[in-house]
Amino acid sequence: MPKISVIIPCYNISNYIEECLNSFLNQTYTDFEMICVDDGSTDDTAEIIEAYVKKDNRISLIRQSNQYAGVARNNGMKYAKGEYLLFFDGDDFCDQDLLYKMVTSAQKYHSDIVACDIRNYDNVTGEYIDTVAYLRTSYVHEFEDRGTISYRDIPDSILTFAFSGPPNKLFRRKFIEREGLLFQSSKRDNDEYFVCLSMVLAEKISWVPEKLMTYRINNPASLQGFGEAKIDVEDIISTARHLKAGLEERGRYETVKLSFMNQILIRYVGLVEAQRSFSNFEKVYNFVKNIVIPEFGIDGMAEDDMISKVEERRQIMSGNAAEYLFWKMKKLQAGNGEQFPFPFRQITKYHKIAIYGAGNVGRSYYRQLKKHSNYEIVGWYDAKAAVLKNLEGPTTDPGEITPGVADKIVIAIEEKKAAMAVKELLLSKGIAEEAIVWQIM
Repeated sequence: MPKISVIIPCYNISNYIEECLNSFLNQTYTDFEMICVDDGSTDDTAEIIEAYVKKDNRISLIRQSNQYAGVARNNGMKYAKGEYLLFFDGDDFCDQDLLYKMVTSAQKYHSDIVACDIRNYDNVTGEYIDTVAYLRTSYVHEFEDRGTISYRDIPDSILTFAFSGPPNKLFRRKFIEREGLLFQSSKRDNDEYFVCLSMVLAEKISWVPEKLMTYRINNPASLQGFGEAKIDVEDIISTARHLKAGLEERGRYETVKLSFMNQILIRYVGLVEAQRSFSNFEKVYNFVKNIVIPEFGIDGMAEDDMISKVEERRQIMSGNAAEYLFWKMKKLQAGNGEQFPFPFRQITKYHKIAIYGAGNVGRSYYRQLKKHSNYEIVGWYDAKAAVLKNLEGPTTDPGEITPGVADKIVIAIEEKKAAMAVKELLLSKGIAEEAIVWQIM
């Protein structure tokens, strides 16, 4: 019996499915099967897969009428023989060591779930982007020696620790069957219930802090492209309601409530901003403002309890769709097109600047500072300095930070809890509090 069952829902992805299949056939770990479930494709996706089936007996094809990815994944599970399950997407692809490193972690720690990090691939520009936080290892530093966590360890962030989709996670099959977990049949977000509930139910979650899979963005064929003429908002919220009900039925909602609200806020702000037509944007904006935010208690969240999207929530609750777009435009102008404007107002009379953090925010700050001759970047620090690649400039380990190294050290981390932990670290090194800046605009 194969150790791993890779289940891939497929719908009209003839341009991408070969790259996906080849990335698995090139794996260094070979003890797996691939179950491709064609969801009623109208192009030649199924025919391409059939050709692969004839060449490699590890690949099989199941056909169904168009019922969306959740039903396809459930059907794939019925035929799976592996000890572990990986639910991948047919328009994405992975590194050759994905299966080896994931199953090694699962066996070492007896994990119910293993999560890895992700890089993005822009389908339009052909560029790789690795700045998005799909795995927030800063949440689990104190558990690195143990190697695993559960919802009891990080109840306030268990649902924001990792990407809420399934393709970067390996699931132990007996755990999934014991908990009776299935994907929903909705058109969009049919994986939210399965993934988030499993993260809360798992007794042992381990992680591989490497970008082992590549997620294709700006892909018009993907549902995440948000390109449909009319978006179904009721379909969207049904998944969140189902997740909340599932957490309540399992008696864990109150424990992870804060994490749930943050996950919903991040997800729905992202949904608003991803729309490609104003009619859809306005429809989703009003729905999030008038239904989602009050229904899930997000309007009552203290800002100190929000890990990100603080200003976005404030803008949504106080204005309308057009005003929100205007605010986003002004924000981009302030950052010269960057999503995170550098807090120049707090450091106008200082010249030697150090940046702490080389993720989305840090890279944006670095680019903005490089355009201003009045400022000298004297340090760029990140705990992952040894493995970071494709940066605009060199990063060094935070252990090298000393008092007086810069006039101001700017913390380039969006999440408040993580940013405050960095601030405490800097203070412990003797950095004066007035020399530390954190302001996410």
